[in-house]
Amino acid sequence: MLIGDEDIEELLGELNSKVSDPTQHIVLDAARRHAFKSYEPVQACPGSGKTTLVGLKLIALAKKWTDRRQGICVLTHTNVAKDEILQRLRDHPAGYRLSRYPHFIGTIQEFVDTFLAFPYARARGWEVRLLPENAYGETVTKERWKKAKDLGNSKLYYLTYYMNRGKISPEKLSLVHTVKGLSVSPEFLSDVRKVADLAGSNIDESYFWEKREALCRKGAFMYREMYELALRLIAECPAVLDALRVRFPIVFVDEMQDTQKFQDDLINVVFPSPGSLVQKVGDPDQAIFDGLGGGGTNVTYNSAALSSIAQSHRFTPQTAAQISGLSSRGLVLATSRSPVNGPPNTILVYDDTSIGSILETFAGIVAALPADRRQLVKAVGGVGTDPGSNGLTIRSYWSLFDRATAPRTFRPSGLCQAVRYCCELDTGDIFERHALLMAAIVELLRLAGSAWPGNAGRTSAPTRSALTSELKRSGMMAAFRQWLTEIMMRPVGSSAHWEQRCAELRAIFGLGSLSAEAESFFAFNAAPMPTVSPNASDNRYIAANGVVMDVATIHAIKGETHDATLVLETRYRTLNDVSEMLPYLTGSANPKPIFNAASPNSHTSIRASFMKRLYVAASRPRHLLCVAVHKDRLSAEHRAALVELQWAVSDLPQANGSFG
Repeated sequence: MLIGDEDIEELLGELNSKVSDPTQHIVLDAARRHAFKSYEPVQACPGSGKTTLVGLKLIALAKKWTDRRQGICVLTHTNVAKDEILQRLRDHPAGYRLSRYPHFIGTIQEFVDTFLAFPYARARGWEVRLLPENAYGETVTKERWKKAKDLGNSKLYYLTYYMNRGKISPEKLSLVHTVKGLSVSPEFLSDVRKVADLAGSNIDESYFWEKREALCRKGAFMYREMYELALRLIAECPAVLDALRVRFPIVFVDEMQDTQKFQDDLINVVFPSPGSLVQKVGDPDQAIFDGLGGGGTNVTYNSAALSSIAQSHRFTPQTAAQISGLSSRGLVLATSRSPVNGPPNTILVYDDTSIGSILETFAGIVAALPADRRQLVKAVGGVGTDPGSNGLTIRSYWSLFDRATAPRTFRPSGLCQAVRYCCELDTGDIFERHALLMAAIVELLRLAGSAWPGNAGRTSAPTRSALTSELKRSGMMAAFRQWLTEIMMRPVGSSAHWEQRCAELRAIFGLGSLSAEAESFFAFNAAPMPTVSPNASDNRYIAANGVVMDVATIHAIKGETHDATLVLETRYRTLNDVSEMLPYLTGSANPKPIFNAASPNSHTSIRASFMKRLYVAASRPRHLLCVAVHKDRLSAEHRAALVELQWAVSDLPQANGSFG
């Protein structure tokens, strides 16, 4: 079914007639009309209104749809994308019909489960209980396993012994489809053979299939295994393909850039081209999940020739020109927006002593934006935390950052802010406020370099769990409780009052001369407390001037739109992402690096990943973009080129101490 210009005009006329402000009317340029009328694969740049376009096209098709047994199939990569599409359709009567039979709108995983994997499992008598990999691995480990002769010392050990010690990965006991049928993954068998003499233990491969089949009967499956069941159903009952093609003559795949190879391969088997009307939509420049999931990235879309929508409705002309060099496919970005007054996009140049003031400096620039243009502010980086001693991570800029996804209370930028938050907040759980204050005190002691006695005569850094023991050991528990009562009952008033309380706390913990970072954490803060609720964000930084920003990894903010964004330079292996991208940001380097799934840790592959991550991060903000880079990695040539591209370059003043 094709859509013509008359269908587009009819739909736009209907929708725009309900909007009194002409500036808010939907307008489709030539590139969008081409994507609307064709089924060619489309690359849609950040902020182009991709989901809106997909929703409009689906409504136009729904208005013409009359068949009660055939439907449109819409596949997405995530539930978020699925919900966004459904939300746009529910507001229109014709669009709403697409949420019901015979149509299907869901994730690729849901499609595979519903139409292929679950029917096959039920035919085998298996009731599926899908588990994350770690939970499935625990289930495998808890099974009763035979003993096997160790290759090293010839002793007999239960196979569980090796699983508990990381010698055998239990989650590798997975199903794989072969021409002969389902079998156990050869990766699991390889793990076993590296540690155990199977022949000498009277164990053969059939034993492991029996164990896996027993788990199947218990319903224990991983999500990835559903694709293997799907392939098995197709092999045993190829007529299912004809049935699906008849049921869904038109197919859309959204977020195609994140579709992994094994998912793409299955989609192409079910809906081959030519033969099916399939339109794939996404942006290969934002394919930041290369190498994740163990399946490799797709090649039928990310490496293919695509129609492009290069005009964004999100960022300013300045931003469009400045970040085009980060497009791995060489897309020259344009924008429908006009230039606006405000602080320019800025390169923040730091050194080892000023890295700890990057967030505050960014907050100072953000404060120059009108209040309605700084509602959503974020600082993002490629690497959140890294146990390596040479890691440059988000935590290097803000030591309280925690990439864990569990909800947590907001993180104060200093002790005074923590105290004021706990005292002035009129909602929330008192125990949560107490825990937040205790965490801030422990952080202060850590910054002060305190070392507490531990086991075997060793000392250790302060921790929340050891705080009570240390206070008892030092005999200062009563004094600390008195201090805590005073500080919680009497709100922080003047700077002099705060200094008095700080002096008391210094005496309790015997704190002498402190580093610049510790003194900064101790400092009085008179800025008005922002109105934030407990657990408002996983990692929320509140600057001294009251600017609130969320801190996150780049992967966590994909698909978002911000008012202002700070991109923090981080390091992966031996390469620093921002400095590695400066030649491309300034337009002085070509060709663009290409990710190689066979060599994901080569410098070229790492640079290719850097480019996509920074492109995603830099394309989030509507009004302000800042990028942090170390002064030692910013050459005079790159500085001059950035200025020529109308970047402001701001050198942070050196601090008197070392941060990070």
